[in-house]
Amino acid sequence: SVAVQHNLSYVDLPAEIDLGNVAHEDFQNKVKLQNAKGETITASTIIYGITVPKNAPNPEFGLEFVKFVIGDAGQKIIEDTGQTPIAPAVGSGELPEELKDVVITEVNK
Repeated sequence: SVAVQHNLSYVDLPAEIDLGNVAHEDFQNKVKLQNAKGETITASTIIYGITVPKNAPNPEFGLEFVKFVIGDAGQKIIEDTGQTPIAPAVGSGELPEELKDVVITEVNK
């Protein structure tokens, strides 16, 4: 988490309600709150995404970076900075051939 990354104080919540682990998503989605505008908001797991834009000037470097982040070394960095990595990685849309064996999609579940 950002608090861990910056050595800040924080409240350590039970895993089921801290919104940091996709394994508890079904439980977290039961939580609803109403904001000041009267809108109802449903809780959901905080998930970070990564992509290589179609118009990237050096898509091959972007792809290598994605492979690093979802690989063992990248996952360790994510864990060491207080985040819970989603492993194996989950993808959607047009997936480059180089990632099809290491990323789960609806097609290859």
